[in-house]
Amino acid sequence: MQYQKLEKALFAERVSSFLKNVYDGKDALNSFSLTTEHLSGYTQKVLKATCLIPLGYATFYGAVANVVGGSPRAVGRVMALNPFPPVVPCHRVVGSDLGLVGYGGGLDKKLAF
Repeated sequence: MQYQKLEKALFAERVSSFLKNVYDGKDALNSFSLTTEHLSGYTQKVLKATCLIPLGYATFYGAVANVVGGSPRAVGRVMALNPFPPVVPCHRVVGSDLGLVGYGGGLDKKLAF
C-alpha cells in the first residue's frame, strides 16, 4: 500500500514538472506513459506523431495525415478529441494556410501556446 502511494506521488511529480515546463515555454520531454490502450490504433498513431512536434514548431493536419495515413479531416477529428492536452501538443497542428483552426480550448489559447 505504501509503495503504491509513493509510486503515484512520483508519477504526479513527473507530470507536474512536465506541465510546468510546457507552460514556462520550455521544450519538455514526456517522461511518463499515457494510457492509450482504449483508443483506436489510428488515434494512437496520430497522438504519437503529434508528440514529436518540437516546441516552437507547427505542422499541418495534412502533414500528420501523410505520416500516419488517413486524411487531414481524420487527423483533425483526433485532435478535436485529444484526451491529453497539452501533453499531446495538438495546439501545434494548424491549417494548410497556417490558420489557427479548430481548437477545443479556444483559438486564443492555441495562439498563446
